[in-house]
Amino acid sequence: MEVPGQEDVGQVSARWRTTRTRLELPERFRIHDWRHSKVTNDLDAGENPVEVSANVRHHSPGYTMSQYGKRRVEGARKLASGTAQRIGLGRIG
Repeated sequence: MEVPGQEDVGQVSARWRTTRTRLELPERFRIHDWRHSKVTNDLDAGENPVEVSANVRHHSPGYTMSQYGKRRVEGARKLASGTAQRIGLGRIG
């Protein structure tokens, strides 16, 4: 029994190949790479992790952050360091 809204895996793959060709992406560029880039870019842009998680249908924002939050740690350190410098506390991290 087919679940409404789900497409055949072959159809998804065929659509991806067509899109990848149209966008002139390398053949090795997988649809998962695109998804990963989207999540990373959304989080780096300061989007709400709850919304980002829901958009990619992860089971929880905690899961999203555990998978993609590593880069966010670098950003948090940079933010803390910049704030510390601005208020005269010197450099952090």
